[in-house]
Amino acid sequence: MHTMKSFVNQVFVFVFVLVFSILYSLKIPAQTALLGTDSVIFTGVKSAKDRFTFSDGGTREISVRGKQTKLAADKGKQFASDAGNGLITLMGLNMSSSDEVSLKVPGTIICNDGLPDWEVALFCEGFMEKSRERVRDEDGSLSVNTETVYTYYWEKEATGTLEENGVTIASFIISMYPREDSLLKPMAGYFLLPPQVKEVKEPTTMKELMETFATNTGEPSQKDYGIRGTFRGKPFSMVSDARQNKSWIFYEGRYTAMVYGGNLMNHKNKGVPDPYILIKIYDSGPERRDLFRLVMVCRYLNYTLGL
Repeated sequence: MHTMKSFVNQVFVFVFVLVFSILYSLKIPAQTALLGTDSVIFTGVKSAKDRFTFSDGGTREISVRGKQTKLAADKGKQFASDAGNGLITLMGLNMSSSDEVSLKVPGTIICNDGLPDWEVALFCEGFMEKSRERVRDEDGSLSVNTETVYTYYWEKEATGTLEENGVTIASFIISMYPREDSLLKPMAGYFLLPPQVKEVKEPTTMKELMETFATNTGEPSQKDYGIRGTFRGKPFSMVSDARQNKSWIFYEGRYTAMVYGGNLMNHKNKGVPDPYILIKIYDSGPERRDLFRLVMVCRYLNYTLGL
């Protein structure tokens, strides 16, 4: 009897170690392997910053690419202003200008396996500052060097769209305060970590003052956010937690999937898990492949909104 009990214990330990080893090799924390979900890992391609492979009925590839910010309105007026200021600069007077503008921040989700790409567009109010300087080229001619800096007001009624083959398949409102949004509040309260209360301490020495400057400059601000709107004609929403780097997707009012965004700056760092998605097996909502593309949309939103 004692021998049989010892054998059962050994089998239990072996199975436990085997399961733990598999989870570790997949770079997914054990606590995220929930019952009733299917996990899919996106492995970073070493030669590219935001290109991934994943396995789903074969090896597939997907990537996300950001594009240059554009003006969303008054392009003709802005062009005339730029041309006039450029002529003045060539005449010898350096200039700078600033304007309140409407901005469009575009990007593309590229599937590389026959599925249509998605065109992402985020819209917000913002501030544009341009500086122009006359410079002399190598051949001795004069030209104008222009530098443009944008400030984005994501808190002011920002919106977004997804297009597939030129057709809008999703439109949504961006909320930078999901805990205060009447529609997102229940989801945000359940999934997001409690707000952090930072202790404000006045610097009393030069060292503390310099440490304050080092902490508050050059680092992107971490913010939770949510989106709500329609996807393929049905209600769609998502809440994202900056500290966990996780997003929870809801379709037709039901929880559908959880996305871990991975390292936003560089997915090739050792010890940093690649992005992954946990999909509810029996109630996936949107088509399964749509969810894989939404993983890349999450990465694009996280990076663009400053997480």
